[in-house]
Amino acid sequence: MELELARSDIRQVYVIPTTQMTLDAIPKWMESTARLAVVAPSVAGGLTPEKLLEQLKSPDTVQTPIAVVFSDQLVSPVHAPLLVEHLGTTQYLPALEVVAHLNYGLDLRVWVGDGFDMPPPECAPADVLRLLLRYQAGCQALGDRWLMRESQETRSPANRVNQARRRLRLLHSLVMHEFQDSPLPADYRSIVSRIGRMHKHLVDSARAA
Repeated sequence: MELELARSDIRQVYVIPTTQMTLDAIPKWMESTARLAVVAPSVAGGLTPEKLLEQLKSPDTVQTPIAVVFSDQLVSPVHAPLLVEHLGTTQYLPALEVVAHLNYGLDLRVWVGDGFDMPPPECAPADVLRLLLRYQAGCQALGDRWLMRESQETRSPANRVNQARRRLRLLHSLVMHEFQDSPLPADYRSIVSRIGRMHKHLVDSARAA
């Protein structure tokens, strides 16, 4: 997978899949330009989207970095907050690519299976998200070469609900364990009550979906 990284006059974001080939290519890409920022939360030394946005916002940044973004690693609620429905499937997609392209004017080059495609310089967020859906389809077509296949389950609303319920149960257990040998203070009773309401809301939401 060849990326035009040496061009110092281009502000750009490459969206690529996580495969052994692309991971092995990171050192070579980083040697080609000092401006390169690799957004890959699952890779040692990789930036989070928040770190890249800090660089874009910082007045101390002399040159806008060229970013290589492994979007298939952006699956957590923090990194993938945009709920979309496509072909009967509802999932959460990342916002970084939308923000980088529309808010900061970086050229967006999205790998779509047979090469890279780009949205117009001025477009709607939905145009960027449609490209990300094509990117996901290309990733799926990679089969076993796609290293982040199993992680994509985290994008589903049902998975998000289950994870939230698990965290609420853990929080409830921690509070009750802390006061197992003494009466629960009034402040903590309100916390436990709120945890119960939040858990019920999640259960009701899951049933209604």
